[in-house]
Amino acid sequence: MSPIVSIIIPVYKVPEQYLRKCIWSCINQTIRDIQIIIVHDQANDRCGDICDEFAREEKRILVIHRNEKKNAGLSAARNIGMQYAEGEWIYFIDGDDWIDSDFLEKGLDAASDKTDVILFPYIKEYKNKSVPVELFHSSVLAFERKQIRERLLLRIIGPTGTERKSPVSLENLNPAWNKLFRRQLIERLKFVDASVIGSEDLWFTVQALYHARKIVYIETIYYHYNKQNVNALTRNYNPYLFSGWKTLYGYLASFVKEHKLHGRYQEALDNRRILNLFSLIQNVFFSELNRKAKKEEIYKILNDKQYKKAFRNFSFKELPFIWKIFYYACFKKNYYMLCFMMYFAEKIRRI
Repeated sequence: MSPIVSIIIPVYKVPEQYLRKCIWSCINQTIRDIQIIIVHDQANDRCGDICDEFAREEKRILVIHRNEKKNAGLSAARNIGMQYAEGEWIYFIDGDDWIDSDFLEKGLDAASDKTDVILFPYIKEYKNKSVPVELFHSSVLAFERKQIRERLLLRIIGPTGTERKSPVSLENLNPAWNKLFRRQLIERLKFVDASVIGSEDLWFTVQALYHARKIVYIETIYYHYNKQNVNALTRNYNPYLFSGWKTLYGYLASFVKEHKLHGRYQEALDNRRILNLFSLIQNVFFSELNRKAKKEEIYKILNDKQYKKAFRNFSFKELPFIWKIFYYACFKKNYYMLCFMMYFAEKIRRI
């Protein structure tokens, strides 16, 4: 008999205490009829041994060790996990995060025969505080096909109207880990590596939601998103982010054209291009690149021709005052103003 849910956990260099907490949170679900698939990319740490220890004690766990010398990445690990998934539903969880014991039970209780995706909020778990991220202001919502296109798919492609008031909320609907997917919906889909498209989850989510018959949102269950290392002074520079996102925007533009989606989708995509500038510049500014290299990279981004078109019809009026200044500085390619704002934004965040 097939399990109800297959949980897929990609593991690569996860701190031991977080990995154990993640796996225990899956084992201890009140729904017992589950399959736990752990895809371990080989590394010089104890992750593989820890996974094997759990598998020896828990028959519902399948550990897949990848033997390649180079880490294949999150996307490849998830794709491998899907090949072994037997459950009616598939759930993705990252190896340093965790879920509450009744997480799956509460989610599945809200599903009907036509439900293809169960969507839920999450909590950012910092060292000294927990910050809930609510997606909607309702305890339970149900979206049929037309509502999925108009309220969810459009919002994921990009914000429109008053949704631009909060640029920091741009990615809240993107993650694969804040959704339970019916296996039949996604079994033919593949995650594309972040080095190619900048973000594994967005493109996968867009395709899944477009074909979903019904999506249910539940406010009362949470994914615990581990942000313990958020206070590190130097962030890792992702050299693929700019080129990857350009490729992703191309995928989304082709998707909008292929499916004959109306004009608001193109507006939404242009808005995404612009609002993503914050993350692109942040990626460079807080990197270990030298000052000259940072300046050159930021000018390279701001001078890209895609932004000339996107800014042409962009409305600044919905943005809060400080964001208006930031994106106007992007529009004017004012490098020194952007550096000034990034520096003080980091000071305020730390306080």
